[in-house]
Amino acid sequence: MNFFIQFLREKLDLTFNESKSAFYSFLIIFISVTATFIYSSYNSDKKSQIVIEKYGELTVPEAEEKDPYTKSEYSKYSKYPKYKKTESNIEIKHFRFNPNTASKKDLLTLGFSGKAANILENYLEKGGKLNYKEDLKKIYGVDEELYISLVDFIDLPEKQTYSKTDISDLTYTDKPEEKTQKYTKKVIAKFDINTADTATLKQINGIGEVFASRIISFREKLGGFNDLDQVSQTYGIPLEVLPELKKYAFIEKPVSKIKINTVKTIRHPYLKYNQSKAIIAYRNQHGDYNNADDLGKIKILDNETIEKIKPYLEF
Repeated sequence: MNFFIQFLREKLDLTFNESKSAFYSFLIIFISVTATFIYSSYNSDKKSQIVIEKYGELTVPEAEEKDPYTKSEYSKYSKYPKYKKTESNIEIKHFRFNPNTASKKDLLTLGFSGKAANILENYLEKGGKLNYKEDLKKIYGVDEELYISLVDFIDLPEKQTYSKTDISDLTYTDKPEEKTQKYTKKVIAKFDINTADTATLKQINGIGEVFASRIISFREKLGGFNDLDQVSQTYGIPLEVLPELKKYAFIEKPVSKIKINTVKTIRHPYLKYNQSKAIIAYRNQHGDYNNADDLGKIKILDNETIEKIKPYLEF
């Protein structure tokens, strides 16, 4: 446990108590997720539910083979195919019907399977209604083949679609007044990135309330931006935001400096916990630093880190 607490202190720059609290939080989350996964697996055999439009839930029938209809050859005197039900002696007949009022016997005679007829009845009982012919295809068990065989017998309207040519054929007795909308281009005044508030940052396309707050939070931890490119290091911010930001943002207010030869502790986003401790320890052993080059004598500080932290140090 101490290993993980020390790991969190170094990686997240936390105090011992903060690291301990974070460790227990992670442990509780892990146990909760594991218990949820085991419980979900245990109950995975429950039947699935489907929602038909906005009228509630209907239980999905257990897996079965396709409705046992066998398509025969087209009748010489009809353009509709005949169906023969292999599991029942019901003779399939086609006649005009309204699926909202048809009885279960009518549906079975038309070629519906027993389960499809039950689902339709259940759907209607819960307040559902079929408004157009195409709505019948939404009922579980009504496949494309059955729908095609019944489409001309369904006593419901078809959905109306209008093309551009249909609209152009319409005539008006009075010519409508032409309304023109005037758009004014949003003008953004240039601003100092080190003093800008969230309202100012939100003027930039791609920056909302969340990203504006994150930019300001990161700026405060840094002690101010020394370069506009640092904004791209803000957690989660899209890279395409930076070019738009650079059109209006500039740097005027200088960054806050860390008095490296007098400060007792150092907290900075560019320094890890052990690196901050090493800077203080080296100073206590060898005396004050003269410049940033002296930091190169500390083994755990690489040149890249030194260059990043240099603008924030005061000797």
